[in-house]
Amino acid sequence: MFGMLETPPNTQTVTKRSVRSTPPQALAFFRIACGVILLGIWLAPLFNGTILSEGEHLLLLGMILMALFLTIGAWFRYVTVYLAILYALELALMMQAGIETNGVTSIEQAALFIPVLLVLAFSGADRAYSYTMYLRYGSPWEWEDVHSLPQQLLKIILALSYLYIGAFLLWQPLWMSGMRLRSALVGSLGTMLGARLARSDVPPAFFQWSLYITKALVLMLPFSLWMKQIRMIFIVIGVLLHVAAGILFGTWWPIILVAGLPLFLVSEISSPKAKVVQ
Repeated sequence: MFGMLETPPNTQTVTKRSVRSTPPQALAFFRIACGVILLGIWLAPLFNGTILSEGEHLLLLGMILMALFLTIGAWFRYVTVYLAILYALELALMMQAGIETNGVTSIEQAALFIPVLLVLAFSGADRAYSYTMYLRYGSPWEWEDVHSLPQQLLKIILALSYLYIGAFLLWQPLWMSGMRLRSALVGSLGTMLGARLARSDVPPAFFQWSLYITKALVLMLPFSLWMKQIRMIFIVIGVLLHVAAGILFGTWWPIILVAGLPLFLVSEISSPKAKVVQ
């Protein structure tokens, strides 16, 4: 009798919610950007006169092919794991030889790309704009929701990378004063535009205050990216800082961090595949 007085269950009551999921478009963009940037990195030694052995040439051609597969999302998981293993081998060889860079990569580049590629391999970044979706649905524009955990891990890796860069700028002797920075731009570290700026009539105070501001902004980046109110402002700042570093120092590979910034703009959503009581 008492059961007859109970309120009947709402037909829209969700009794089981699936795991947190997110649209894959930002991850797919990050995957494509990784492929394009790696392609540019590995094509550069073939055109800038870098002296490579026959084995290094073969390795480089294999990595270029893998970068193409990564860009289009073909055999995605195998390709990303294979690239991470190649970077690990290059890192081991550089550490054994006691050098920071070779004709193909550098210690800093390998240390960043190894965790990024390993997390990306299991992120489902090929669930949009990819050859995988073409094989599955007949169109690369189809997409599927993916688990949000790999995206969160990639965001943590990016934030830690900016924290490392900030600590590097804070303690590395080259970045201790504006005069040292100006001398470095004139020397081997600067590009033609960087050297031209250093030789111009710009007062020393410009370099000193630019250094202070750059250090402060880079140290704020890994924390500001998590704050919704100021996130977009610091994403723009991050883009400008990377472009400035590329123009003045010719260091373009860290631009991969910029490609990952849209990951911070994607909000998690609950998967629509929840079980409903009828």
